[in-house]
Formats: sequence, structure tokens, C-alpha cells
Amino acid sequence: MRRASLGIKDITVDAYYPKRNKKITCPVSDTIYTLDIETTNLFKIDGEYKRFDYSIQDYRPIDKVACPYIYMFGVEDTVYYGREFRELHDIFKSIADPNLTKICYIHNLAFEFAWLLNIIAEHNLTISDMCARDVKKPIQFKIEEYNIIFRCSYMLTNLSLERASKEYTTLSKKVGDLDYSLERSPLTRLNRKELGYCEYDIRCLYHIVKHFREEYNHLFSVPLTSTGIVRQALRERVGFHYIKRQQALVPPPDIYLKLWATFSGGYTHANILRSNRVLNNVESEDEASAYPSILCTEEFPYTPFMRVPVKQFFKPRARDGACYMLLVEFHNLKSKYYNHYLQKAKIFPKPDVNTCVEDNGRLVSLDYGNMYITDIDYDIIRKNYAGDIKIKECYKSYKRYLDKEVIKFILSLYSNKTTLKNVKGMEAIYRRDKGRLNSCFGMSVTNALKQSSNYEDGFWSHKELTNDFIESKLVDMKKSFSTLFFYAVGVWVCAYGRKRLFDIILSSKDMDRDVVYCDTDSIKFLNREKHQDIFLTYNNDMIEKYRAVCEVYDDINISDFMPADPQGILHPLGFFEFDGFYTEMITLGAKKYCYREDGELHITVSGVSKKGVKALNNDIHNFKKGFVWDYKASGKLALVYHELDLTSKGVVDNLQKPFTFTDIDGNNYTCDYPYSVVLMPTTYKLGISDVYEAVLAEYIYRGRSYNGSRDKS
Repeated sequence: MRRASLGIKDITVDAYYPKRNKKITCPVSDTIYTLDIETTNLFKIDGEYKRFDYSIQDYRPIDKVACPYIYMFGVEDTVYYGREFRELHDIFKSIADPNLTKICYIHNLAFEFAWLLNIIAEHNLTISDMCARDVKKPIQFKIEEYNIIFRCSYMLTNLSLERASKEYTTLSKKVGDLDYSLERSPLTRLNRKELGYCEYDIRCLYHIVKHFREEYNHLFSVPLTSTGIVRQALRERVGFHYIKRQQALVPPPDIYLKLWATFSGGYTHANILRSNRVLNNVESEDEASAYPSILCTEEFPYTPFMRVPVKQFFKPRARDGACYMLLVEFHNLKSKYYNHYLQKAKIFPKPDVNTCVEDNGRLVSLDYGNMYITDIDYDIIRKNYAGDIKIKECYKSYKRYLDKEVIKFILSLYSNKTTLKNVKGMEAIYRRDKGRLNSCFGMSVTNALKQSSNYEDGFWSHKELTNDFIESKLVDMKKSFSTLFFYAVGVWVCAYGRKRLFDIILSSKDMDRDVVYCDTDSIKFLNREKHQDIFLTYNNDMIEKYRAVCEVYDDINISDFMPADPQGILHPLGFFEFDGFYTEMITLGAKKYCYREDGELHITVSGVSKKGVKALNNDIHNFKKGFVWDYKASGKLALVYHELDLTSKGVVDNLQKPFTFTDIDGNNYTCDYPYSVVLMPTTYKLGISDVYEAVLAEYIYRGRSYNGSRDKS
């Protein structure tokens, strides 16, 4: 690893002039540039800036700051490093070329961007072509004065640097060789082991990007995201005329907004009857590649949505060949089951405690409300609830299976994922197609109107959903060769996913009672022997779905849906398969559960590392309301940003003030970077809301009328 002060040798491998790209006006270098920085996080304790003190319980009144102490810059496989972050400006200037655009990759660009703002502000640089998935989460942007594009490799791989290195390279990230808690400054001496850690972060990143450069022949052609990878592969498969059909299906603003309102994600919820208590002998069944299965075996909207009279929805056979989007009005709904379907957040006007009974975000009962739903939702709600449902608006689109080439593309990915697993010499294809298969759903459900975050004039902001903005986005979609799916397809994929779960949940009163927890494509339930026939019937029905597709597309065979692994075992797409048996399990709601499998305790808690299970001391009964994972046990970090914020009341100055601290070598160092992001450990308290706890009390402790009988379970 070379010091940056020795100078940067710019070795342009090749240049490429992108066609049909108005934003790129000159050739693009094929040289891989990479950047990574390390920072120290400090807290003002007893008047001095020190490392994090785990004994302090409340950090709210404590000043939190951060300081960069080393940066690593890569040019191909050569790694340079420097200590003063400001030097990066000179490095960027040294490789800048107004006639040749450079691309620099950063793993987790969001973090480095928060620091690069110091250089951008200090030198009055111009940011352009910002592409961000949300505020403070850039995927790509360009600094005009450098003619350098910065890209996020994390969004490309969807993996941590450590995992991405294992997937795409023969190198290993040096885990644990750098203690992040120590007070370091640019003056702090780093030993060979610590410098090696820094060096290998860049080396690993270079080889990850190199893998994609080789696959796509040039750096500029590498997609920005993992979804972009599968989008590009599918685009090459389906051809020009398919894309033109999808572009023509981009709806007008009013229909697009209604589809957005209709969209709802997967069903992730705990059975109110089983929540908040330890259960024994719970089986878990998982649907194999659920969303790809739906894309291959269900029918979707393929014509523009047109408003039709409501009475048409109820005509005999009217629904056989069409999908319907409905605006419905609910009156006096009351659930007939323990697993509740309706989301409170989707109801308007928003119901309150006087007009509904809530089950952790789902509705037990509702006096009045409106909601946009699909025809699939309508059927589930009708079965799940008693009460009046009035259809106020009705929109119709004819339906059919997805294009044959799309289905064959997804089936080929599933086949490679299944047949090539652990096959020597085929690891690269296995990894590639496994990633592409996982991204197929994301491609189908991409919402152009959600991609509205921008950084302009020194501030992050969301674009207002004005008519002009919506129109411009939809016009872009009508021209874009990335428009590969009608947005309604993604809406119906999720609806079909929920239907598949509820077909099983509501298959019998006993199953409704025995379900413990569901998460998008999995069901955990009691009394496994009693319910095995339900899953056998479901899987047999899936084979009939295969046959129906094969009747429409005669060059697709049933065997294409059922590839075999290297041991010769068939893995039918969309089948429910055994996924585990838990001797103990408890759930406190969505993404909050603990279970014992093969004698070992495991947790799934949004906000806590899997390793946090150790804090339970191997006792599942500790997983209860009020349990706290301390700073070390939670394994999570909170982010504190120092920047300028633009609010409705004006500009709020949250910039970091200059501060002086003593590093571990005894050096006093003054840090004057105004923009920063502080990473600090955080605790997590396991809890349930008072409203949810009260409803649980009614169901669990007092029992509840169930078709005239008391629940004794």
C-alpha cells in the first residue's frame, strides 16, 4: 500500500463512448477507481472527547462527533493511502480529465458521501446526476468539476464487503484487525496489521468490481443495482417489441396513483391467539421461491385499466379473464378468524381507537373506512370478515400469463440455482443466477414515483408529487428501455402472495387457530400431523398450475418447474417445503420471535443482530416485553448526521463544530470537518404497544367467542 503523497498513477485501460445516453458527453474510462475511509467516533464525556463508554445509559445530552483518520484510494489493484481527508481533493484533481469520465466505486456510498460533502462545500463543487433510493442514500452521483462518477458497490451486490468478497473474489476481508472503538486521529500510528486491514478493504472492493467489469465488458455497462443486473439480462432476452408493449402500458397519473395506493407488501404477522406466550412443537413450512413462482404461474393485468360499472364486477364469469382494482367502503366489519388481514395503515380516513379494534397494525374490527384493493384482496376480506363492503369505483384490465420469454427466463434462473448448488466449477453461474432470481420480484415492483430523492443546493429533499413531476416520470418510463413490467404486475404479485398464505390459513378453523406466525412466504404452526394434508393439497394444486401454463406455452414443460439438485432430489417451484421444527417458540409480533431448533436458541428481531440471542442466556422465557439488549448485545449502530437541514421553518444548522481530542498516542488533534456522520452503539428494548397488549389479554386470558364456543387453548 502506497502513501498518497507519492502521487497517483492514472492507468486508463480503455475508453468507451456510451450510445443513447444524453448525460454522458465524453468517453468513459475503464479503469477501476475505489475509495474507502475509516473514522473514529467520539463523545464528550466529563468535558473531554473520548471513545464510547458502555456504562452510560443515556447519550441524548452528550455531544457526538467523528473524525476521519485514514483514507484508501485504489487505481486498479494499486492501493494508496493518506491521513488527512482533505487530500482527496488533490487526488481527484490529479486524475480529473474533462475529456474522459472516470468511475469511482465506494462500498456503502451513503457513508462516504456524508464526508465528501466537506470537500464539495469547501471547493464549491457541483453535484449532478444524483440517483438515490432515499434521502441520504445515494446510489450514484457525479462531481462535475472532477468529471468523476461515484457509484455504490453495496447496491450492486446487496452484500456486506465481507460477504461480497467471498461471493465474487478469492480474497478475504481482514475481519477484526482494526479496533473501531479507539480514539484515532490522522496523527495516530497504525501498525502493519491495521494498515493491512485498510488495504484489503480496497483490494477486495477492486476484485468485486473487476468481476462485474469482466462480465459486462466495460465498467460503464455495469448496472447500478442488483435489480439493474437482472433487468439488463431480461432486456436482452425479451427484445424490442416486448419492451415497446410495456412502455405503452405505462398508465396516466391518476391510474398510476391508484395502483400505488392498491399496492401492499407481503403478509407478516403473528396469530393474535398465539402471540406473547411460549409454545411447544412448532413446524415451519416455506414456499420455494414464492414470488418467482407467482410470476411464472399466475395471470396478470396486460391491458390499460379502464373504469367500468361496478355491476360488471358481479356478473357471472366477468372475473374469469380480468383483474379488477377497486375502491371499497367498509361498514361494521368484524373478523371471523384469529388471523387478521386488513392493514390499518391502508384505511382512509385513518381509524382511531373509537372506530376500530387493532391487532398490532391489523384490524380485528372497523366501523367505517375506505381502501383501494385488488379483486384478490376483495375475496380474502369477504371470507375473513363479516360486515358490509361497498364497491365505489371499479377498474378493469384483462389478464393473462406473462410473456413466454419472461417465464422461461425466470425458470432458467431457478433451474441454475437448484441444479448448480455446490457443483465444482459452476460456482460463478450459481451465484449469478441465484442473485438474479432474488431480484426478479424487485424488478416487477419498481415504483418510479418513489425514486424522488435528490441532493440540490446543499440539501437533501424529496421531490413533491406534483402533477408535473408525476407526468415527467411517467413520460420517462414510456421512453425507457428499463420499463420491462407493467407496474400493476408487482401489485398483483404481492396480492397473489397474500392469497397463497390465506388459502392455507383459512383452509379450516383448526388451521386458523394453530397458525403461530407468517412472514410473506412461510407459515409456522402447531399440530403438524393434523395439517399435513393441507400442504399436500396445496402442492398438488401447484402442479395443476404448471400444467395450465404448459397448455398455453407448448415449449414450456412441467419438468422446467421441477429441477433436481445435484443429489437428484426434485425442488418444485412454489411448493411448500419443510423448513424446520421448533421445540419452543414465542412471538411478540411482526419480525419479533425466538425459537429453539436442534437444541439451539435463535432470534429474529428487526433491530437486533442474530448474535444477540446470547443475551437471553439460553432461556426462551427471557424473550418478553421489557427485555433490553444492551449496547454490545444488540450489535446495531445508530447514525447521527451533522449537516445542514432544510425544514419548513428554514435552514437548520446541524454542522459539526471544531473540536480537539487526544488520540491513543497522546497527540492532540483538532478536527474541523463540519459535515460528518457518527456511528454509535445503540440498545434495543423488546416491547409491544399498550393497545396490542390489551387485545392480547382479551384473546388469551379471557377467551373469545368462536362460533358460540369459548376458546380453551
